Amino acid sequence: MPWACIPWPRAPGAYDEVKLVVRADGPVDASSMRATFDSGIVRVDFDYSLDSSRPSFATMKLAGLAPGAWRVEAYGHNLGIASPGRQFNGAFRVDTASAVVEYYSGKLDHYLVTAWPDEIAALDAGTAFERTGERFKAWLHASDAPASAVPVCRFYASGPNSHFYTADPGECQYLKSLQQKQAAGAAAKGQPFPGWQFEAIAFYAVAPENGSCPANTRPVWRSYNDRAAENDSNHRFTVTDAVRLAMKVSWADEGLAFCAPA
Repeated sequence: MPWACIPWPRAPGAYDEVKLVVRADGPVDASSMRATFDSGIVRVDFDYSLDSSRPSFATMKLAGLAPGAWRVEAYGHNLGIASPGRQFNGAFRVDTASAVVEYYSGKLDHYLVTAWPDEIAALDAGTAFERTGERFKAWLHASDAPASAVPVCRFYASGPNSHFYTADPGECQYLKSLQQKQAAGAAAKGQPFPGWQFEAIAFYAVAPENGSCPANTRPVWRSYNDRAAENDSNHRFTVTDAVRLAMKVSWADEGLAFCAPA
């Protein structure tokens, strides 16, 4: 492989963590790699290793990059030699949409999806939830989304220890109103409120049109475990037909929740 600067994944999503592979013309001291950012340019500086047995490539992680075109300029430096360094270039584009990653807790028998980079990092570092391998795309910020996109509200209830998502503005407002009423009632009794509480806009997606998803989007289906009587409600959101069919065996299929970019 010739000298190159290659991102992984090759077409990263907005604000996703990117692994940058720099392949040089000599042994690389991986511990010396450092990156700076300026106006669509990632500058990577590294030192050549004095150990000729070291590989001529190294990988570093880049914090989530904003959507758009990015150019990589990597400079290899020889220790003790004051020079601009050998330059290696690369270019890639970051998508406007981010990955919404699904997790599962065997202890709770609950599913959770998130597009928040800090939450993804925390879940990956912990042991309570594990990635299922399922994911879909969404826009993390309204400024990156098309005009047709709608906010997806995220709620959390401490009673079932579960999260809920809805792109239906009526459903979102109903739960906010219910929260206000029930929280006030609990406060009057000096009790904690274990019900659904609005957390934030989780991400942005496209609302269905006449019960189906428009072009260049894919359906995200919602399943419900139907365990409200046990105070253990949980929902799963999936884009995979096989997973949806499997969930129908023991969960209630609630149909189309929203549409994700294809």
